[in-house]
Amino acid sequence: MSDAKLTLAVLQRISEFLADLPEEHLTEIADGKARLTFIPAGATEPRQPTVKKAAPRKASRAGAATVDMSEARDALIGMSSREEGRTYLSSIPRKEPELVDLAKLLDIGGAKGLRRADLIETIVERTIGSRLNSAAVREL
Repeated sequence: MSDAKLTLAVLQRISEFLADLPEEHLTEIADGKARLTFIPAGATEPRQPTVKKAAPRKASRAGAATVDMSEARDALIGMSSREEGRTYLSSIPRKEPELVDLAKLLDIGGAKGLRRADLIETIVERTIGSRLNSAAVREL
């Protein structure tokens, strides 16, 4: 059986299994509270998943913590002043990858070509500034 046909056959079996589960079980699986197991043919106990070792990560400069870009985006959306946004973005330790990744998430092109200060200003204007400008125009 080809890889594609094998994959489709496995997915079909999984789909049939999931179709019979009650919604609360599906919710637990989706939330990561429950998991599916595999019992090999002829065995009575589920096979324990093998733990994959994470690939070694490059040490970040000055041990800076990574920033969750979704949280950063949500934080910017909730800010009410450009200065608040500049202060927040200035606390992110590096342009790459953090600020560049945030710009990509916000669909801001050309981020790699900008200096750090210009990138911060662009992100602030595209998120907070555009919202403030729009609100000011509506008040006219």
